[in-house]
Amino acid sequence: MNSDIILLPLLGALIGYFTNWLAVKMLFRPRGEVRVFGVKLPFTPGIIPKERGRLAEKVAEVVGSRLLNGEVLAAALTGDKAAGGLAERVFSNVIESRATVGDTARKFIPKGAAGRLIEGNIPRLAEFLLENKDANPELEERLKAALSRLIDASVGGIAGAFINKDKAYYGIKAAVFDYLERGAATGDLSAKITEIIGENFIEKKLYEDERTIGEYWGKFSESQRAGMKKAFSGAVSAALKTAAPIIADAIDVRELTKEQINALDIETAEKLILSVTKKELSAITYLGGILGGVIGLLPLFIGR
Repeated sequence: MNSDIILLPLLGALIGYFTNWLAVKMLFRPRGEVRVFGVKLPFTPGIIPKERGRLAEKVAEVVGSRLLNGEVLAAALTGDKAAGGLAERVFSNVIESRATVGDTARKFIPKGAAGRLIEGNIPRLAEFLLENKDANPELEERLKAALSRLIDASVGGIAGAFINKDKAYYGIKAAVFDYLERGAATGDLSAKITEIIGENFIEKKLYEDERTIGEYWGKFSESQRAGMKKAFSGAVSAALKTAAPIIADAIDVRELTKEQINALDIETAEKLILSVTKKELSAITYLGGILGGVIGLLPLFIGR
């Protein structure tokens, strides 16, 4: 009887510990079917290898529909952190790059690209200006003031007082819009702007500039740099807000998650799961030993 007090709880604890340990192992092992004389043994392969496809489907469903759905992805892409981080990274890469202005211009502005862009858009711009030439009184007043300052600076304040500046402004305005009407129709305006911007500036100035972008950046003041960064960050944010819903809809998170889980080999999947649940699975194993020991004690009390 005295030996039973030790042996029964010990035997129960060993059985409880072993069965729970075996149950945990059978989650992952064996990794394939085991056959004896051509007969498949039950519980082979282990639960996770056997049900990996169904497990991947369920995990993918939760991730795709609740954790990383289209709304969550779009919100992450359009957040201030994403726009600011992207803008800062682009700025850093560009400024720290040793590429010259000429290299960058030739890479992003192919020869003739400016001309094609101008030729395609100047007629539309001229048409817009002609249709809205009297639509902004405030802008017109600013242009009048700018012309007045230009005249005074050119001929002096005393001589400028004898010039009818309103008449000069409206005369120039009429000539400009008359030129727009003729130039937009004949293509003269497009050709002239193409020559100034495309040939004289981009191809003769930018293409031949051997200074780095970092050198140019260093010439700006801190306030100018901050302003340019802010403007670029705003442009990036606006672009992301437009593109984010399209990108989010194009990414099938559910299918992507399922593919990644199924691509994991069983050994890697086992290590991944155990890295998260090892503490809990060990506790289950030890709990089996404790419960086995308690159950081993019951016959001693029941038999009395």
